[in-house]
Amino acid sequence: YTLVLQKGSHVITKTERGVKPLMDLLQSGASFLGYCAADKVVGKGAALLYVLLGVSSVYAQTVSVCAKEVL
Repeated sequence: YTLVLQKGSHVITKTERGVKPLMDLLQSGASFLGYCAADKVVGKGAALLYVLLGVSSVYAQTVSVCAKEVL
């Protein structure tokens, strides 16, 4: 998976690349407060989307310096 969101026993997985899965989640209008996210790469744009989604924590293999500052 390229993205996994988890809160309790509820797990959401995505396989699309880039910020598309985050944009889709944001456009769904669902609440993601309290979710933890696992992503392969997080840049500044993805970090800003995670903030808008309201996730509690983000784990990533690669994180940019700007993304760390945003998160």
